[in-house]
Amino acid sequence: MTSCFETTDDRRDAARAAAALLASAIAHGMPCTAPIAAKMAARSTLLALAGWPARRSGPEWALLRDVAAAPPGGPAALTAEGASRLHATLDAVERLLASATSHHMEKKKEG
Repeated sequence: MTSCFETTDDRRDAARAAAALLASAIAHGMPCTAPIAAKMAARSTLLALAGWPARRSGPEWALLRDVAAAPPGGPAALTAEGASRLHATLDAVERLLASATSHHMEKKKEG
């Protein structure tokens, strides 16, 4: 059985797409979509970076694990605290994917 995500690049692309969906849901104030998009972005990023040799601890990783494991929040997730968590999730996803991409590009130059 083959996966629809054959390569790490495919997984990163899926994580970027999930992050774009999250950004759109936040920008358009979509209270039902944003928490689901956050969960999808967190899970996709964790999967995309599972083989990344960098340290996988710290607040960004912990946030992504928490969001990925959390039950869907629904409209209540867009309280001030919920909105802050959505923004933090998006920031963490974007930073980690950017770091992984930079690391990947450096490895390609070396090899």
